[in-house]
Amino acid sequence: MPRLRDLQTAFVRSLRDPDDAIALAAIGLLDDAADPGIPATARIGIHRNTHIGTLTTALRQTFPAVEALVGVDFFETAIALFVQERPPRAAGLNDYGCHAQADGAATTGPGFPAFLARLPATASLPYLPDVARLEAAIAAAAQAPDAGSLTPQALAGLGDAAADHALTPHPSLRLVTVTGPIEILWRAVLDHDDATLRSLALPGNRRGLLVYRATAGVTINALDPAQTDFAARLCGGQPLRTILDDATPAALLTLFAELLAAGCFTATRPLAIEMPS
Repeated sequence: MPRLRDLQTAFVRSLRDPDDAIALAAIGLLDDAADPGIPATARIGIHRNTHIGTLTTALRQTFPAVEALVGVDFFETAIALFVQERPPRAAGLNDYGCHAQADGAATTGPGFPAFLARLPATASLPYLPDVARLEAAIAAAAQAPDAGSLTPQALAGLGDAAADHALTPHPSLRLVTVTGPIEILWRAVLDHDDATLRSLALPGNRRGLLVYRATAGVTINALDPAQTDFAARLCGGQPLRTILDDATPAALLTLFAELLAAGCFTATRPLAIEMPS
């Protein structure tokens, strides 16, 4: 009879891969003590189906537009492969597949979007990973913790010292760089807006999508390349003196004011000033 720890390890391995030889060898030892009418591998198969079904539901809730674009069969096949490669590491599944960083303005990292980008079958849908990255950012923004907002008055109160401070993004803030009007595609897919879908020109040009949770819910701001670079610098921990000056275009100053008013930043933090040697 195998040890309990060995059985537990074999059980987990078998959930991920029904053909795992090591797992099958350990589990097979249970058949002598099991109901002869129900082999141990069959009983574990019931748990495996429940496991896959639960994770499929979690990913379906996070990536509805992705599923609509590829169809149910492809989506479920991709999930089965993804679950085998990247099983969940925590009991909570709200952000499974997103892998968004905890600090603000993080682009969604390795996860289901990156997995989709590697699948040969998605090569004909170059916009699909961007749609998935947007949906991952939306999920992360919705689930991020609450935090206070940096007010324009508080920033102005720093006076000239503000130039040597960096901004702390709100935990919900995500900056996603995409190619083409991905947010329009995403919305049209969910709304079954065939007219908009037919009119879209994809892939399109590079642009940014700033995703954050506002009072009315998750908000998506589309940015042009200059605005995308500007937002990345604001959220990237750089001192304000390197971002804002007398030569900053009015459009970028307006964007900064809008983000500040929307509560996209929670505080400032002073940075060490390098003294000339």
